Amino acid sequence: MKHTHYIQDSIQYIEAHLHESLTLEMIANQVGFAPTYFHQLFKRTIGTGIAEYIRQRRLCQAALTLMYTEQGILDIA
Repeated sequence: MKHTHYIQDSIQYIEAHLHESLTLEMIANQVGFAPTYFHQLFKRTIGTGIAEYIRQRRLCQAALTLMYTEQGILDIA
């Protein structure tokens, strides 16, 4: 697919800013696409929408933090 590198760039941006407030507009702007078009492209390529992808990544990160640190669940939340 010709837009694969844009999706990879957006995922790298999401990973680098996972603990910050992220919006579709911010992510689409990073790769130079209109938000609506980029969301469609992301969903078609990854199989899930951007908001769901971010939610899943944050939950995964929280689970790893719970498993490998002494932080409590309320601190992580």
